[in-house]
Amino acid sequence: MASKRTTTVFSLLRNPQTQNPNPRKTPSRTFALWSMTKDPALESALTRNRRWIVNNQIKNLLLRSPNQISTVRSLQKKFKTLDLQGKALNWLNKYPCCFQTFTDRNGEVFFELSKRMKALVEEEEEVRASTAAG
Repeated sequence: MASKRTTTVFSLLRNPQTQNPNPRKTPSRTFALWSMTKDPALESALTRNRRWIVNNQIKNLLLRSPNQISTVRSLQKKFKTLDLQGKALNWLNKYPCCFQTFTDRNGEVFFELSKRMKALVEEEEEVRASTAAG
């Protein structure tokens, strides 16, 4: 059989308007401002911005590598420094507009910038060159 204390706790859970059986131990919880609901539009913008930053860092890694091609295995090793979790190949496949993956005869998976991204990088370099000259 349930004790009187257990029964009281369950009755409080069912009806929170009930008086506290022990008035000396009144819970005093207040909510801080940071516990307020999040703005979905702001959260969405922050997430998009974070993804853009990561893709830009991966692009810069590729631009520094020979022939602008690198292995997915090497990217996976750098994934924690990019503050990411999961598989690098999944991230690359999530953005086919930015990255292209392929496998060599030995089964090693490589990735490079997509044609569209290469065009954007060339355009970016032209803009930088024109602003530096002018």
